[in-house]
Amino acid sequence: MENIQEIAYALKAAQEQLSEIKETERILRIQLADAIDLESKKIGMNKIEAGDLVIKATRKVNYSLDSDTLDIIWDTLSPEEQECVKYKPSLSLAAYKKIDHETLDEAIEVKPAMPAIQVLYQGE
Repeated sequence: MENIQEIAYALKAAQEQLSEIKETERILRIQLADAIDLESKKIGMNKIEAGDLVIKATRKVNYSLDSDTLDIIWDTLSPEEQECVKYKPSLSLAAYKKIDHETLDEAIEVKPAMPAIQVLYQGE
């Protein structure tokens, strides 16, 4: 039991440190992007020299589709435009668990996932 408690304390401390470090890194990344005015740079990788440092900052944009609008305009799109839209099959686990899925199981790959573990002090 002692070994479990030692590992749990170490995990809790590491999770707390990681959370703090991630938040600090996120804030500093935003500050640096603002300082180099990344929004005014080209999309893609940009090199900026700062004293003896070279900063490689990648300006990114995200694209997403509005499903409702896409449904409305789908028939008016050219074949080339329709080819730009990919449909990726995904498993609805709730529906899957409600049916006899013997045939569907042939197409499903099940792999172990990383466990989620939260360590709390008594009373937390």
